[in-house]
Amino acid sequence: MLEVCFEDKKELKTLDLSGTNLNELATTIEELSNLSKLLLKDCTNLEVLPNIKKLTKLDVIDVSGCSKLHMIEGSFEDMSYMCEVNLSGTKVKTPELPKETKITCLKHIILADGRRFEGEEWSKIRDEIESKRSDEATSSSEEIREEVQQNKVPASDSTEKRDVIKERLRNVPIEREMYKEILSRFDSASQQEVMKIHESKDLQGEAKFVSFVDIDSTKLKSFFNETKSVKFCSLRMCMDIKDLFVEVDEESLGTLETLSISNFPLLETICWGGNFKNLKKLSIDCCPKIKTLFTDA
Repeated sequence: MLEVCFEDKKELKTLDLSGTNLNELATTIEELSNLSKLLLKDCTNLEVLPNIKKLTKLDVIDVSGCSKLHMIEGSFEDMSYMCEVNLSGTKVKTPELPKETKITCLKHIILADGRRFEGEEWSKIRDEIESKRSDEATSSSEEIREEVQQNKVPASDSTEKRDVIKERLRNVPIEREMYKEILSRFDSASQQEVMKIHESKDLQGEAKFVSFVDIDSTKLKSFFNETKSVKFCSLRMCMDIKDLFVEVDEESLGTLETLSISNFPLLETICWGGNFKNLKKLSIDCCPKIKTLFTDA
């Protein structure tokens, strides 16, 4: 089980646990009052999503590819900022959609069976879904009547008809980016601030945006113990790290606002959770063995 502690993480705006072995999400997720994006794509062991009714600032929720997910507790009725809902590839019944919207944009929802509905207002989308269901119910009734009539016909005349099977085509595209272009998320001015760290003491003390690929735990510890100003950190393909930040000076993590972690085959734990006081965005991708987030070392 992936254990996640959400206490004191009220500044977190994006939670991305896509592709993990998550099978249960802590009920304390409701404390993430500023969360705007909840991304749980391809969490194939996740069965139930706890009550997220209090997450009224959510604008995106994506649980596509969670093949065992059959329930989302609560409703989306009070989520007036919601723009995108993706339930494709799950077993979830469509939750109650927002009653009103505070933003003007095209909203859309992809249902569990892959059907997409979109519109400017959730009320219109809701009406369209209900209308579609009504049409399908009528169609099903007609098919039943036809089948009954067919059964009254001699077998020789109805063989071909009984061989015809009408099946809904379900095409649930699952899009998954294995490697993301991190710097493209920032404006050009911010990109220019990115510094490449090559064992340079002068650069280390000032670095705010850092990206490491295949760095070992010793070098990572050394860097963070000498740098107190990092706001954005991307870590990719670090093959030997099992406990992230376990020996890092906890004060060095207090300035982090964005932490992106991908392709850590051995990662089990992220330590020093109480010191991520300014963390606003957390992204974890392709870390199959992760068990615990934000523990004290």
